[in-house]
Amino acid sequence: MIIEPWADAQLSEELPRLAQGGESETVEFKRELPKQVRDLAKEIAAFAASRGGRLLLGVADDGSIPGVANAHDSAVRDDFERRIVGVCQIIDPPVRPQINWASANGSGVLVVTVEKGSESLYYVDGRAYIRHGPVSRPATPAEIRAALVPAAATERAKNHPELSALADVLANVRRWSDTDANMRSLKPWVDEWSADAETYASKLRDLSVTDWAIDSHVDERLEAIAEKLDEVAQFRHYIGGGDSFDDVCSAAGFAAAELMRELVDPVEISQETQREVLEAVAKLARKLAQMWERAGKEIFDGRVEKAQQETYGIGQQIAKWTYFRLSLLPESTLLDLRRIGLGLLQLVSMRVYMDGGTSLQHIVDDAQVLVNELKASVEEFPRFDR
Repeated sequence: MIIEPWADAQLSEELPRLAQGGESETVEFKRELPKQVRDLAKEIAAFAASRGGRLLLGVADDGSIPGVANAHDSAVRDDFERRIVGVCQIIDPPVRPQINWASANGSGVLVVTVEKGSESLYYVDGRAYIRHGPVSRPATPAEIRAALVPAAATERAKNHPELSALADVLANVRRWSDTDANMRSLKPWVDEWSADAETYASKLRDLSVTDWAIDSHVDERLEAIAEKLDEVAQFRHYIGGGDSFDDVCSAAGFAAAELMRELVDPVEISQETQREVLEAVAKLARKLAQMWERAGKEIFDGRVEKAQQETYGIGQQIAKWTYFRLSLLPESTLLDLRRIGLGLLQLVSMRVYMDGGTSLQHIVDDAQVLVNELKASVEEFPRFDR
């Protein structure tokens, strides 16, 4: 790959991978400079208020790299850099990102790297912005209150054992809300989800009355999420009501994701713990490969149905782990694992018909595709010295 002399060599080497990885909580694409500079300011403010990130100007939403027009002209590059500096001045407090250029296949891309800021919130036109997944959006009143909690209270929240119990509940809620909506609306899983929602709501209420929750100013938010889970547990299904059930499930998942991002994500998970998780995933991948290989050889002896049930539990576990910050893995690998985990657990919803084994073979084929993808992801895991 030829790197232009005015481009940063390391960023240029990373650019194809960043573009192929798609937008995420820490990566934003812009095909061109927005007509309203405030639209760019909102992205930068959101990065500063969250985990930081990179804005790639000259990369399209689909990951293609058309580049910035006339980027080879130094005057054009200087003008773009001045505009970015100006944009950052309308953010309150101002943000000072790193501004570099990268090149790929003759195209120039402006890379704006924003570090996580020292302030809790950053404002544009009087509104605070945060990053939620691949989207920058205004912070809700609850998020603003949480961000302004005194640092001492935040530290107490991070270091308290109740946080572990909360993290487990929130991860489970997110896993359920991300499960395919069609599966959630089918029996027996709709009943299972309703029962789980009731259990999670009870656990959140137990946590909300602890000294930890009150001191950390999260007691009301735990109760609010519990109320959303009550809606799931008490939902009455009727013809044409699927969308409404999906709405209440999504609302619970969204609230869980917000609180997890604010309270759980900032806590560093030890490398030893992460190593144990990754080794467990690798072991489960081997187990699944053997299980579905056996099921594929004898599809008529009940092994497929048994494998579906066992894979359901394994998929749940793998998916849940991906909602924690496993810093040893690239974000793209973590998202792949989540997709695979959710796909594995959803295999149980595939029906078996009296069709001479065709439906059984479809299940086996789909399972083996997911297992192969899981094995490929495991191959990307870091290797640990014994």
